Amino acid sequence: MNPGEARRWVEAHFGSVRRFETTERNHIPDVEFAAALVHLEHLPSRRGKDQTALELFLYAGCKKFDRWFAPSPPSVPATYRGLLRGFADALSARERFAQNAPVFQVHALRDDVYAAVSAKALPLDSAMLTILDEFQASLDAISVPAHPAKQPEMLAAKAEVATIIEGLKAGSLKTILRTTLPYPLSRQPLSLRLQWEGLLVTARMTAQFVMPPNLLTQTGAANVLRPLNSTRWQFGTTRVEVEIESLLDPSIQVPPLQIPAIEVPIDAWPNGLRAAYEVIYLCCWSLRGHPQYTGIWVPAPGDLGDIESVIHIPGCPEMAFIRRGHASLPFEIFTPTDEVLNIDLGEAPLSQWFRRCRVLAEQYAMHGEAREAIFWLNVGVESLLRSRMEAAVALAGVGLDLDVVDGGKTYWDEAKQLVAAQFPEIAEEIVWPSGGKKPSLFQQLNVFCAKVPGAPSVAAVKKEYGKVSRRRNDLFHGNPDAPISMDDVRKAMTSFEWLERNFCPSEA
Repeated sequence: MNPGEARRWVEAHFGSVRRFETTERNHIPDVEFAAALVHLEHLPSRRGKDQTALELFLYAGCKKFDRWFAPSPPSVPATYRGLLRGFADALSARERFAQNAPVFQVHALRDDVYAAVSAKALPLDSAMLTILDEFQASLDAISVPAHPAKQPEMLAAKAEVATIIEGLKAGSLKTILRTTLPYPLSRQPLSLRLQWEGLLVTARMTAQFVMPPNLLTQTGAANVLRPLNSTRWQFGTTRVEVEIESLLDPSIQVPPLQIPAIEVPIDAWPNGLRAAYEVIYLCCWSLRGHPQYTGIWVPAPGDLGDIESVIHIPGCPEMAFIRRGHASLPFEIFTPTDEVLNIDLGEAPLSQWFRRCRVLAEQYAMHGEAREAIFWLNVGVESLLRSRMEAAVALAGVGLDLDVVDGGKTYWDEAKQLVAAQFPEIAEEIVWPSGGKKPSLFQQLNVFCAKVPGAPSVAAVKKEYGKVSRRRNDLFHGNPDAPISMDDVRKAMTSFEWLERNFCPSEA
């Protein structure tokens, strides 16, 4: 967007109150706001109409990038901090009457506090305390509007930031995260003390037992039942409260820990959901074997329910309450029907093994189990390639025995040919091995693509297969520290799909 385009864009969206109201109802991409702000000095402001358009544009930009007004966004990109600061300062410098800019400046300062102090252990060192003093001085310097409606809003925002700063300076501030798991974890309430990412954390778990009504075995109050294996029947829930002795930013975006079932506009998690899951995961593994621990399931990211976050400071009510749904848990609303749908499945043949592996990988990925997803993608891709190679060899009628390729004779045949070409007098005197180390799938693909007519490019096939198998060696050979992200899973799934479409598909 150049200066002329920025002027036309602002005029089209904010040139009148009616255009502003239309823009407020529609989604305007973040990048358009940011691109127009770059050319702020080139936007006209001499006429009253132009000044109004400019103020409406800056006001709308502040609202768009300000996360502290309800409703809270599901998660917040880190870039919003700089964008809110830019719009708030610009509005403060250009607003004819200081009534809207001050509260946005307070919220921009709050973003700065979170960026500087988030996830730092308390009590803070002297350098950080000095920075907090500077934040307080900046907060005090922000003017309070005289407008009777804007003044209370501004004072409330200012008081909340001041309280957060005081809690940080006193070392008494705590971030609390609350969520629910769909299974009971303990025979009685537990309070657990642990270290997580260098921070002191208290995790409280309170189980509620509920009997599935359709089971034959029941019990009377005040007794409860719990399953001794990992049945999917739910025998209760666990309410979890994670208390972190730090100011943790619960809203900032982090990479997702699971893949949603459908395409979503923003595939990112709020930091609070990630933190709650990681603490719960650590606690459950540490408690295994403890007599009071009844958990059977290994918690997965998809198990967490809605996540609540608050700030607790002694002597103050809980502040900054935010409740958000699970970031990767979309829903469908439909009306059930009693009408019977008759379907004839015939012999009900199972899908091919590689397709079933792909379904298992998708299931684990949607639940947040990245390692399981990579495992099943690798099992499936080898089945896919092997079954397609066998079908293509049979159809082409070429003299290629895949069992021989598997046994490694091809390697020694090629070695013999190489020696015979250079030293024909000794090639027949060498006792060549009748078998050898089983070649890798990469080597098998080399032979197949070279000898079977119509086979795809070996380079393209190996490139996509390599993306599926890139993380498998660490996983299969027991390296527990090898991180596997959902981005790794996505890339492997994309390559799996490419191979399913392009590797000898007519013989599938």
